[in-house]
Amino acid sequence: MIFPTIVTTTNEWRDKIKEADRLGIKEISLFPTCLGRDERNELYALLAKSKIERIPFVHLRDDFEPWEMELLINQWGTKIFNTHSVASHPFLFDLSAYYGMIYLENFRRFFSDEELKQFAGLCLDSSHLENDRRFQPDRFQGFQKIFSSHPVGCNHINGIRKEAYYKIGEEDRCDAHFLKDLSELDYLKNYPKRYFSDFIALEMENDFETQIRAKEYILSLGIF
Repeated sequence: MIFPTIVTTTNEWRDKIKEADRLGIKEISLFPTCLGRDERNELYALLAKSKIERIPFVHLRDDFEPWEMELLINQWGTKIFNTHSVASHPFLFDLSAYYGMIYLENFRRFFSDEELKQFAGLCLDSSHLENDRRFQPDRFQGFQKIFSSHPVGCNHINGIRKEAYYKIGEEDRCDAHFLKDLSELDYLKNYPKRYFSDFIALEMENDFETQIRAKEYILSLGIF
């Protein structure tokens, strides 16, 4: 299942809800990672008024509260959550009751054995992994070992630019949340089928019409 996604790294997330209704989209992934508590309350209220029926996959923030987890599970049937390393971004509230539904996303740092034992498995962000392959080969090899020995329960898919176009610290980055061309997804052919799961979110800032075309393009690559 490849889900179009509301990504909140831009201010257009309200428009995405309207677009989903206009296009008749009933099922999405949700990444409220740039929204504080007040904006998340607004988000939930708008979703409740929308025609969106199911949100199987949600990206957590470190300030999520248990009532939010329950709301998403009970009202929209969320089955999968992901988070970054809790060593870097510890939860502010006790979410331990949900650890069996939470997967750890690869991003820059490795996970401790303790983390890997606590949580459900791994969330493989393919563009982060591809960025490591191009610019951080030691890290890439380390993540390859982790992915070979722990289950991948969900995925983020987004684009890869031909050249680095920004930095995090001193690191060059070519991973992109805004897709300029469908060919920016061709790198996915570098990875085996076992790296992909049944829960795939398109982590894209693009409108849903573009995300739908991206989904069709990904399926045409024959990697699943």
